[in-house]
Amino acid sequence: ASGLAHAGIKTLLVDLVPSGGSSRYLGVGSQNGSPDLWDVMRGRAELLTAAVRHQDLPDLEIVPATRRLTGYELEMRGPYRLRVALAPLRRRERQCVLLDTGPSSSLSTRKALAAADSVLLVVETKAPGLDALASQVALVEEVRQQMNPDLDLLGIVPSRVSRTRLSRVTLAGLHAESPGLLL
Repeated sequence: ASGLAHAGIKTLLVDLVPSGGSSRYLGVGSQNGSPDLWDVMRGRAELLTAAVRHQDLPDLEIVPATRRLTGYELEMRGPYRLRVALAPLRRRERQCVLLDTGPSSSLSTRKALAAADSVLLVVETKAPGLDALASQVALVEEVRQQMNPDLDLLGIVPSRVSRTRLSRVTLAGLHAESPGLLL
């Protein structure tokens, strides 16, 4: 998200992980008294009312996570609430909206994939990376078949790349298993 904003691309990052890893990493928290993502998911607020502009990157807005999101999986039965919340953004000046989900195949991750136009898979370059990739690709295909036939897999982003032998082997495996998709 910050890389896109540095490149001048108007970007909105929606942090869907209740612990708020990407929000914290970017130094943004929910604003006291302002609507948050839970209010958006409940239909009580518009998505952009929960967005916070990054202090150093004018092209980056973040909808920070909140612990209240832990109820998202339980209370929000239908998979399309997030899609409804994102719909007005398709007609506005945001060039890119990123939905940050956890690495699991949880219900909230499925709901995010149901709301998305496309997906980037992030894979650590460690031993479990290739196994995780296989399950992530299977999840994308499952969501495509059941909820979102237009979901497009844009690519695979390797993370935590180091100069270790294991990292090199994992990258080679990613290249072999996913030609043309590794970014």
